[in-house]
Amino acid sequence: FNEITCFLTQYLEGKFCLTGGSRTINGFFETKKMLVVDLKIRKVGVFDSDCLFLFNTIGEYCLARKTERELGTNRDKWEQALERAEWTE
Repeated sequence: FNEITCFLTQYLEGKFCLTGGSRTINGFFETKKMLVVDLKIRKVGVFDSDCLFLFNTIGEYCLARKTERELGTNRDKWEQALERAEWTE
């Protein structure tokens, strides 16, 4: 689950989220966000697709490293993170 905002300026800004589930209640889609990485980078490249590809690659890499650092392969840490996560729209 990624949120990307393209400003008319020279920056891209967004959130990369590790979700622990999703549901629909009364027509609203909700997710359990276990970890979130906020990212803002300067636009680079000639085409918009260049900077979006780079932005997505960097964001996913940062989320993967954060997940590895904070949760690792420890099942108990994963279960605790899932229990702490709240449902958000």
